[in-house]
Amino acid sequence: EFSRLEYVKDVERSKKHLAKNGYSTGGRPPFGFKRVEVKDNGHRRVKWEPDPVTAPLARRIFEMYADGKGFQLICQWLNDNGIPTTRGGKWRAASFSRMLRNEIYIGHIVYNKEERKGVKSDNPRNQKDKDKWIRVENAVPPIVPTVVFDRVQKRLGEKGRATAQYNKSQYLLS
Repeated sequence: EFSRLEYVKDVERSKKHLAKNGYSTGGRPPFGFKRVEVKDNGHRRVKWEPDPVTAPLARRIFEMYADGKGFQLICQWLNDNGIPTTRGGKWRAASFSRMLRNEIYIGHIVYNKEERKGVKSDNPRNQKDKDKWIRVENAVPPIVPTVVFDRVQKRLGEKGRATAQYNKSQYLLS
C-alpha cells in the first residue's frame, strides 16, 4: 500500500516524465495554445499546439510589449476588442508578467521551475534552483520569434531593475 508521501513522489515522477517528453503536465493551455490529445504507446497524452485564432493575438501581445507599449495599453486593446483571457475574463496588467516570461511561446517547455508552499492556489510561488528545472527545447511549435521574445526579456529586465532602484531610493531621505 502506498503511503501519501510515496503517492506524491510517484505523481511527481510521472509529471517529470511527461514534461521530458514534451507533454502537458496538466492545467489550462497558455493563451495562444490549444489542447491536443495524442496517443503514445496506447496511452492518451496531451500536448499544446498553437491555436489558429489566439496564437496571432499572443504574438501581437509580445510585439506590442517589445515595441514599448505598456501593460495597461495592451490590456485596453485586448478588452476593447473583446478578447478574453484563457479563463474567459477581462485582461489586467497582472495577466502579462508570467505570460511574457514563459518560454513556451518560443517552443520550449520548462517544468519544475516553481513550487508553492501548501496546497492552496493563492499561496506564493517560489522559484526553484535552475538545476531542478526540466527544460525541453523545441517541444511545441513556437508562436513568437526568438528575437521578439529576447527583446521582451531585455525590457522586463530593465523594468525590474528600474523598479528595484525606485524601491531602494523611495525612502532615502526619511
